[in-house]
Amino acid sequence: MLKFIMARKAQEIESKFIPTKSAIAEIKAAAQQELEIIQGYMPMKGVVRVLEVGFNPRTKTIIYKLSGVEILRAKETDRDRAAIIKKEIEENPNFLKQSRIRYQEDIKTNKVSAYLTVKGPANEAGERVELEYKIPVKAAVGILIKLCADKLLYKTRYIASRTLGGVERTLELDEYQGAHRGKYVVEIEYASAGERIKAADIPEITARDGDVSESETWKNANMANPDKAAFKKLNEISKRLENKDRKKHGLGKEGAGIKVQGWSEILKNTGEMPDYQKGGRN
Repeated sequence: MLKFIMARKAQEIESKFIPTKSAIAEIKAAAQQELEIIQGYMPMKGVVRVLEVGFNPRTKTIIYKLSGVEILRAKETDRDRAAIIKKEIEENPNFLKQSRIRYQEDIKTNKVSAYLTVKGPANEAGERVELEYKIPVKAAVGILIKLCADKLLYKTRYIASRTLGGVERTLELDEYQGAHRGKYVVEIEYASAGERIKAADIPEITARDGDVSESETWKNANMANPDKAAFKKLNEISKRLENKDRKKHGLGKEGAGIKVQGWSEILKNTGEMPDYQKGGRN
């Protein structure tokens, strides 16, 4: 039985800076963790209208659906958790604009994981609720290929700790791959809006005009595009995962990749399937 983990709910407050060349080198050298990340954003119209969460009292199972297509079942003892998750989603009416699927692999340990993240709208202080659900890796890769092919972002993330202004901070350096190769950004998250750091206060990280926190150009959802490198990598991952399953079950012939039951029906019914999803990508 697949395990669907309750969302991590948090107030997301962060700043983004364009790092200097020396900061890039220093953060890479000090990184405690290095992640390869491919994330995608689901289309607004038609494909994903609602995330449904239901509970079957007879089997004590929570059923999760996107656009009426079941994506996962999880054993539970009662309906309380289903009700909580559904309530959180209903209270965030803009979640469809902020829904993101992420696949990530720890380069040092080869451990893979995947998440569905739902972000609410930001308030005047720049705070917003972030709900993060851990989902099966195979399901995430299938969704990224089938539903997010036009909105993909491929990057390597270096995570390091550094003292800034007398406070120990976690720095996340994103080195973009694929269509945005050569671009870098540093993200710093805060516990409250009052902790925000100004670019002028961290010359060892960025230039005085290096704060791009409010830039539409540097928003991940706006940077996402039909990235060929990301799509190629996803298909490689898909084949690797599918062949791993075949080996586990004693099947010798190499497979063609993950087939996500139900997604083709959604794409067919929406009339929004790109040409390369109908007959292969160039």
